[in-house]
Amino acid sequence: MRTISRNVDLKQYLPEVIKHNREFKVLYNAQNTQVNAIWQALEVVFDNEFLESLTEYGCQRWEGILNIIPQKSETLESRRKNIWIRFNENLPYTWKRLVLLMDAICGKNGYTMELYHNEYFLDVSVKLTEQNLNGDMIKQIVEMFQRVLPANIAYEKKFNYDSENAIVKVGSFTTIAQYIDVLPYMPTEYQYDCDIFTSGVICVGIHMEIKEG
Repeated sequence: MRTISRNVDLKQYLPEVIKHNREFKVLYNAQNTQVNAIWQALEVVFDNEFLESLTEYGCQRWEGILNIIPQKSETLESRRKNIWIRFNENLPYTWKRLVLLMDAICGKNGYTMELYHNEYFLDVSVKLTEQNLNGDMIKQIVEMFQRVLPANIAYEKKFNYDSENAIVKVGSFTTIAQYIDVLPYMPTEYQYDCDIFTSGVICVGIHMEIKEG
């Protein structure tokens, strides 16, 4: 995320009387490479001043400082968000602070959350999409709850995935299929509910296998 990119040309800084001199041409052409390399290094320093533009090196530095272990499959954007979440997990852990963290992870309309004060129970429902099914968001939520929620509050997390558009047409028949990948942070119980409209021959099969280890 660089907004100050430039190509340094030392020729424009020379006075006209020596700008076209052969010796000075050789000199500034040789130095242009070095100056541009220095400028690119400065751009990396500028980028790493802000969480939104952290480079690979910047993420590694902050992950080491904050004791964050990224997954191999995590993108640079996901790693930046992990660092942002850790920075914003500041005391006091209020309801507003929890909503702020959930908004950052899921988006304002990407979840519902209700706290039952008398029961010391938090009910959380998260909407899954094609973009966040890779497990990064689920990992962020689970780890954030483990650090932020008081120990005397129980919570239930539900992940809802709308498979309404999961329709594949092949030849002269339609197949509706749903695949569920069980990740380390995914729930172990699923509820499958849908309506199927068809004509002719239909074959419906649901297979689910959950293994530990």
